[in-house]
Amino acid sequence: MSRVARTRTVVLCALVLLLSLPLAATFAGTSASPAAGPATGAPTTTPQASADDKVPPITVHNLQPSTLREGQSLAVTGAVRNTSNERWGDIQVNLVFSETPLTSADALTSARPDRDQLAVRQLLEFGRFRDLGGLEPGNERDFSLRVPYDALPISGASGVYVVGVEARATVTDGTRPTVATTTAFLPMVGSDQPSHRVDLAMLWPLTNRVPWAQTAYVDQSLGTDMAAGGRLRALTEMGASSGNVPLSWVVDPAVLAAAADLADGYPLAGRRDEVPATSDTAVAAASWLAATRQAFAGDEVLALPYGDPDVASLAHADLAEALTGPVGAASATLQELGISATRLLWPAEGMADQETLDAGSGLTPQSALLARQTVVRPDDEEPGGPAAVPIQVGDRDIAGMVYDRGTVSPRGDESMLQWRQQILAVAALRALDPDAAGQLVIAPPRTLTPDSHWAEADFFAGLRAPWLRTVPAGDLRGAPDGEPPRLRYPRQTRRQELSAATLDAVRDLLTSSQTLTGVLSEPDAQQQSTDRAVGIGASVEWRKAMSFGRSLTESHVRGNRRQIAAITVEPPAGLITLSGTEGRFPVTITNGLDQPITVSIRGSAGDTSLQIAEVDPVTIEPEQRRSIPLEATYRGVGISNVSVSMVDSSGKRFGTPALLRVRTTQIGAIIWVIMAVGAAVIFFAAGRSIVRRVRGRRRATGAAA
Repeated sequence: MSRVARTRTVVLCALVLLLSLPLAATFAGTSASPAAGPATGAPTTTPQASADDKVPPITVHNLQPSTLREGQSLAVTGAVRNTSNERWGDIQVNLVFSETPLTSADALTSARPDRDQLAVRQLLEFGRFRDLGGLEPGNERDFSLRVPYDALPISGASGVYVVGVEARATVTDGTRPTVATTTAFLPMVGSDQPSHRVDLAMLWPLTNRVPWAQTAYVDQSLGTDMAAGGRLRALTEMGASSGNVPLSWVVDPAVLAAAADLADGYPLAGRRDEVPATSDTAVAAASWLAATRQAFAGDEVLALPYGDPDVASLAHADLAEALTGPVGAASATLQELGISATRLLWPAEGMADQETLDAGSGLTPQSALLARQTVVRPDDEEPGGPAAVPIQVGDRDIAGMVYDRGTVSPRGDESMLQWRQQILAVAALRALDPDAAGQLVIAPPRTLTPDSHWAEADFFAGLRAPWLRTVPAGDLRGAPDGEPPRLRYPRQTRRQELSAATLDAVRDLLTSSQTLTGVLSEPDAQQQSTDRAVGIGASVEWRKAMSFGRSLTESHVRGNRRQIAAITVEPPAGLITLSGTEGRFPVTITNGLDQPITVSIRGSAGDTSLQIAEVDPVTIEPEQRRSIPLEATYRGVGISNVSVSMVDSSGKRFGTPALLRVRTTQIGAIIWVIMAVGAAVIFFAAGRSIVRRVRGRRRATGAAA
């Protein structure tokens, strides 16, 4: 090969390589993209809320007592974990304390139990710390500390102290830095300090994403949450451990219904046969549902609408009618399970404006739960306002509860123990403030996830204090006097609502379902399915997973449209010719569904001289065809274009209309005229001929005579 030829070959290969790179990238991107869910087009995996899988370097498992008391030693247990990439040597764990307590709610809100932000003293006296030796990366070691009250480096004044646990270790460069630290609030209400009792109501949410798409679950994430180690399982077990502390369970009935479905065996996208009731997921769901129903015994249950629909988003999208169905579905579910509940209106994050509450009137709530951040009242300008307020919902006032979602909600990766100490801190400051209301509602976020050490923390037992009484939320829902408060709904809050695309999918679901239920002869089952689908499709859960939630709703819409498309109307073949002023021609309706339908027929012509009578409703059995005669009246002669549509029970046209052409003539009348004239001519000619013959005979007879 010549040098020129070789050069051309090299250049050509280089060009081919360069041109192939974008194509290869395209194929690579295509292969990495997630496939649509089988049949439904929905995702095959429920997106989970982002969680930090990193284990903190130090955790406190138990803190006793949970409130400081004179004469009682403080005992702390926990574990240190080497989360670094180097060995920790000569680990030493000790306690740190704030010397003086926090004494105001504002200070508590802004302080955060952060060791770097507070003046603290270390407890390094002999016997007050623990040596843990060395620890390799990834390994963990337990510790326990016990300090007499008199040895604590605190002033002893009433308020909220910050207690911390620090671990120091020798690292590779020979220094001994603080390698791990954690802190918590530790309140103290001295016996010599005037105080009043605080009534504390604890709400316990049982809500979750329900990945149901038209005819199947798109994944088994819900069963995983109900299994041992799952979020819902932990919530139920932790709530059941409350003992003498009354809980008010806030429940999404869709989660309970899904558990019952899973327990009986369930359809799963991508499988031809159902997952049997003997599967691990089904068994876990059955066990969780039984444990949950048992945990409800003796406690108050507050029920959300089915699926926990986003009331604010629906209200602002003029979709308040979408709330009616989920309310009925919730009532039906709870009745089937034998659970008595109070209907609750709880907008997302507890934030609402009056438009949201007015839309919420469709829920017929018996109580409402709002965040203090949305309530504007003169007595709420400072923290510590009343927990019970009148809430105007539509044209009536109901008893509402107010909670502070910032001060008494778990923050970030805080443990259940740290959250409990936060609750106690807020309650202690209210007990010490003579002007503060003696009521406190605790409403954790819907996404509450107990950490793995909740059982060791002895969470509910730590809520016992002489100045604190735990009560059901119903005890704080009296009918307070005064005008309903004004509501604050920040612009940022509105930006967090469900997307326009998600709400459009809900709107399409309502429209298509209305058509389908208007056609079915027995629409109850379809209506129940729709009510559940609307609640799940508009759920608060999709605020952080909107594309997934929208895809679930769109799968229902596609299913409805497929069923509607299975009902067709067909015209007769060819040009239809009608004579006279009245006529009849048939159309054929096909019911491709597995259940009977009832429809009417309505025809309209482009020519007003042709009128087609509407047909009374007819019932067509499953998988059947039926010929329906149409009566037509007309004037004049010509060809008209006719559209024949099916009509549902509400009188609304649906489906694809049948188009046909009709020729109308007056040929019948003309023929009768011609026949009449012809007959008259014949009779006239015949009569004339007879007369002539008679006259001829008479003349002949006369001549012969």
